[in-house]
Amino acid sequence: MPLVFPHSSDHFNSLPDITQSGNVFNEVCTPEVSIGICQIFLKHQVQRIFGLALLHQHFQLQRNEKMVNVGNVALPIIDSPSNLSVAASRWAISGDKVIPYEFTAGAEHIDMDKYVAFFSELSDALHSNGLADNLGLCSAESITEMASGPTTEFTSGRVNITLPFDPDPLGGNNVDAAWNISKGSGTVAFAQCKNRCKTGPHTGHQQLHKET
Repeated sequence: MPLVFPHSSDHFNSLPDITQSGNVFNEVCTPEVSIGICQIFLKHQVQRIFGLALLHQHFQLQRNEKMVNVGNVALPIIDSPSNLSVAASRWAISGDKVIPYEFTAGAEHIDMDKYVAFFSELSDALHSNGLADNLGLCSAESITEMASGPTTEFTSGRVNITLPFDPDPLGGNNVDAAWNISKGSGTVAFAQCKNRCKTGPHTGHQQLHKET
């Protein structure tokens, strides 16, 4: 069975910033690499369970905080209210080990023990292609309910807000941050972007999300 590590603010804070992770992804993830990774999802029939996520942090978390999505807003929370059910919705992976780094209120808990072989094969592919520090998993549920086109996420203070449109199409840059996996013609799989992060001045997502 996979070893699911507990959430750690230290692990979250060690994730690369959005610009760094996006640059590595764009440089390394050629169409051939992308298709190969997507095929692993189809092989294990998990494309309706998981999507791909660009590993990055929005800002530094304080000790015991975790990032929780509530509707279209994500914010750091220490203790979830007793009436708020929270489940992991994004993970980093290493071998058959998974590390949750983002959560969603009202989401269904995924039984990770069912997907050991998938985690192991995907982890091998990410490591062999130099993407282990830049790509992880998101729950398909967390992105399939988004608008037909990619949503846009920006940061205000220590809150991330996701909108079904780009609030400033002429400002900053957009970095693809989450993809669902689909089957194309024949047996070819492909990834469709479902979420982008806004970077640049006045967008909240600066090159470094860390507080000093």
